[in-house]
Amino acid sequence: MKIKGKWISPILLGFLIVLGGVLLWRFYFMGFFHHSPLSGNGNLYPRFSYRDVRKPEARTNLYTLQEGEWNKEGKGIPAYGIYQGFCPQEEGEALEKMSYYTSCLVFAQTIPQGQVYVYNLPEESSLSWQVLLKQGQDFQFFPLEKTSPSESLAHVGAWEKGIYFYRYPEKGDPFLTLLDLNTGKSQNKPFPRSSLEAGFLMEDRVLYDDIRDRLLFFYTRGSEKLLGQYDFATGQLFSLPLTQPVSHLLMTPDGYFLANTSSLRQVILHSYDFDWKEKDSITYHLDIPQDEIEVWQGCPFLVMEDGVLYGYLEGSRQSKLPGDWGMRDCFYALDTGSGQLLSLHFIRPGWGFLLQGVELLAEEGETPAFYTLPSGF
Repeated sequence: MKIKGKWISPILLGFLIVLGGVLLWRFYFMGFFHHSPLSGNGNLYPRFSYRDVRKPEARTNLYTLQEGEWNKEGKGIPAYGIYQGFCPQEEGEALEKMSYYTSCLVFAQTIPQGQVYVYNLPEESSLSWQVLLKQGQDFQFFPLEKTSPSESLAHVGAWEKGIYFYRYPEKGDPFLTLLDLNTGKSQNKPFPRSSLEAGFLMEDRVLYDDIRDRLLFFYTRGSEKLLGQYDFATGQLFSLPLTQPVSHLLMTPDGYFLANTSSLRQVILHSYDFDWKEKDSITYHLDIPQDEIEVWQGCPFLVMEDGVLYGYLEGSRQSKLPGDWGMRDCFYALDTGSGQLLSLHFIRPGWGFLLQGVELLAEEGETPAFYTLPSGF
């Protein structure tokens, strides 16, 4: 090859071709979202939200996996700094016209009753938490009075009739507030957290069992890890020492499950009845090839619905492929009855795309309520 009267040697030309290929490969994986389906679909289909941190104003991209194909929703949505959940731009703009600003939004989630938004309005506007329920084009408003201007909201979750709030007053123990979205009525339930053993450290995320009127949570005492349960009806506190790694607590109509996702190749479910008597322990094999996810970071999402276990595994940024610095993630659906893997998809979000959340939707567009509690310990 001759350029401006000079010849480029075949070795140098080959090096430039390889280098160009590596750069193209790197660019390809840095800017796009890819997946490799290995098997069919589960009963529900997922929607993933990823935050693109490479841009000056971080944007969230939504991808839906349906009938084995990925669909990107829009060109990217500006990401709001929400404590829990995700609010698309068009919804946020519509709410801002009603003087509900995204800067005050602390929770947004779709539950069976509709789309729920929780706002922490400025003190001069209202000394309350403002809850909005959107059903189609209709809105309902539910104000929850604060105990003081400095009251904080640690966690929000869904229960059968609505949502619950785990709240910290300025002084004293935290308490749980149940909001019935069908009637608009709320009920406060005190939780004597100070009755826990000395030297404990409790997570802010909690799970409410409305059938048995219990509060479930993870906590540590020194080097010991425990699952705590407070019975509101009897005022009794129960603690279960965790002798094995536990990543999630799952609550189903048949009992509780403590999940161990510490291994990339398998999921272990320890099954309990509602009195915490262990029934059995079953190991489910994922058999993820080593070259797909060599090192992984954790399992941020794990739920069970109708006997199907849905999980999302986050892979490491490390890779041996030239120029590929994107994470390798994995989404799966596993039938716990037969142990059959219904769906397994390898995902490469691309460099700079960080997972924000996972939603599972039914084919008819409904959103089931999942009762799961991740452990941060």
